[in-house]
Amino acid sequence: MWGRKERRERGIMEAWKPRIKQTAEVILEGAEIVMRAVLFVVIMLAIELCVMGLCYVACGRW
Repeated sequence: MWGRKERRERGIMEAWKPRIKQTAEVILEGAEIVMRAVLFVVIMLAIELCVMGLCYVACGRW
C-alpha cells in the first residue's frame, strides 16, 4: 500500500516538473531583463555625473 502511494506521489511530481522548470526559466529571463535595465541606468547616471564634473571643472566653478 505504501509503495503505491509513493509511486502515485512521484508520478504527480514528475508531471509537474516540466511546468515548474518552465516557470522558473520565465522568472529568470525576466530577472535578467530587469538587471540589464538597471545596469543601463546606472551606467547612464555615471556618465552624466562624469560629464557634469568635467563641465564644472572646465567652467571653474570649483
